[in-house]
Amino acid sequence: MRYPDAYDAALATRYPVVVVLDGDGLFPLLAPTPLFLHDDEQRPEAIIVGIAYSGFDPVINKRHVDFTAPVFAPPQAHTRLDLRVAVASGTRDTVERQRVASDWTTHWAAPLSNAPWRVTLITMRGGTHAAMTGESYRRAMLRLFRDRIVPQRAP
Repeated sequence: MRYPDAYDAALATRYPVVVVLDGDGLFPLLAPTPLFLHDDEQRPEAIIVGIAYSGFDPVINKRHVDFTAPVFAPPQAHTRLDLRVAVASGTRDTVERQRVASDWTTHWAAPLSNAPWRVTLITMRGGTHAAMTGESYRRAMLRLFRDRIVPQRAP
């Protein structure tokens, strides 16, 4: 977990929470990025949570379960209207991975899905979602927080 520089649990300040799957590999790469996105792209600082399996051994790591839903079950009742999800897919990802990303976002973006979030698909041209992790994350944060521009810090 990475907290914003100014985070203080004793204060009432609220921060958005960004959950990143594949935390084993991605979290170390992405942990400092919110600072740059705040300073350079005027996006809000966020609490970053990396979901990990503490290893890449297929016996332990079940990431394929995280990224592929065997069925598109209806969501449970919800009241949140401010949740957002970004899915990254690369044009050099396997055809199956591209299909899963497309099917998932198409399903949950449909008005009848009653999804508790707004979903967007980010397509990384000429690369894979993994090899372009930094840019995938940057594009996701720009889209997820497009309506939350914050003033730049004083030098």
